[in-house]
Amino acid sequence: MPISEESLACRLLCVGFDGTSLPAPAEALINRGVGFVVLFARNVQTPAQVAELNASIKAAAPSTVAICVDQEGGRVRRLRDGFSQVPAMREIGRVGSRLLNGRSHVTGKIKAGNGSHRTIVCEVGSILGKELRAVGIDVNFAPVLDVDTNPTNPVIADRSLARDAQEVARLGCEMIAGLQGAGVAACGKHFPGHGDTSVDSHHALPRLDHDLKRLNEIELVPFVAATRAGCESMMTSHIVFTPLDPELPATLSPIVLEGLLRKQIGFDGVIFTDDMEMKSIANFYDFDESIVRTIEAGADVITICHTLEKQLRAIDVIAGAIKSGRLSRDRIDQSIARIDRLHQRYVKPVQYDPHVLDSEYHRYVLAHLESPPRVSDPTEYTPH
Repeated sequence: MPISEESLACRLLCVGFDGTSLPAPAEALINRGVGFVVLFARNVQTPAQVAELNASIKAAAPSTVAICVDQEGGRVRRLRDGFSQVPAMREIGRVGSRLLNGRSHVTGKIKAGNGSHRTIVCEVGSILGKELRAVGIDVNFAPVLDVDTNPTNPVIADRSLARDAQEVARLGCEMIAGLQGAGVAACGKHFPGHGDTSVDSHHALPRLDHDLKRLNEIELVPFVAATRAGCESMMTSHIVFTPLDPELPATLSPIVLEGLLRKQIGFDGVIFTDDMEMKSIANFYDFDESIVRTIEAGADVITICHTLEKQLRAIDVIAGAIKSGRLSRDRIDQSIARIDRLHQRYVKPVQYDPHVLDSEYHRYVLAHLESPPRVSDPTEYTPH
């Protein structure tokens, strides 16, 4: 039996919801075959509760659904109480090549539990991955691959690993290796680079006028390295890069996604959009048109984090565009194949393991880093 346009449309969605248990409208949406669910702090109380919530999400899915979260460290940590207190990426990057405890066995490396030597950045990635896996989360929207060229950036800054592009590339690949080695898909963000903006794309539409030489030497370097390192997914930025496409933000631009990321860089993993309810998109582009245009541009998964009505509308819009022929079945099948590949590799049943969380070994690793302060999360927002 052929798959309906509505079922295909559902597979391309990543949705969020309110509450610490699965509400009936979200359960109905997941039961229709949504491909991804994203958790926020509003969904989290304790590790056991998160595991129970994730089990209910996976039980509601007709086939597989991947559960995602932003667990970077520092300001952006949805899972806090009961989990290891991972600091901001800037702090992890600062310590990543330093001798630990003054020992000289391997610079910047520690002895892992299995007796092998791994860099501290890779080890922190492994900590994140193991703890997410322990509560049933399949995809981490990390690492941030933006280069910290503007330390006063209101939304990136200390979320970046370093101010040097090559260093971000090296450390980002180590973080990816740690996450994916622990069984959680990594997602490099925010392509093609959010580090030098002076405004927050949650609230306004940034523009960057850097020439192509600058982009190739700085912003794009970590994303090229992550592609070569086998990063499973990337997330777009809602930023207009005028030398690439003076009219459309990266999320909606075929020049940026299909042309640059797919063809020039060679990335063939899943492309997630950043939240389509952010004001950088919602205040400047028609909702229906933006949903279709980002798929036309090359995105595989449309992220809608807050509003049920918009999630339902997106299904109708995508299905209608497939039926009309504006979105070809061949184009949709490309995305479905990438999504299915990620699901096959990383989606697992929930097997809650509290012994992994905030373990003695994890505390040993993180003792070499400054503890993260309790500060507000710039990505926890409401679009209204």
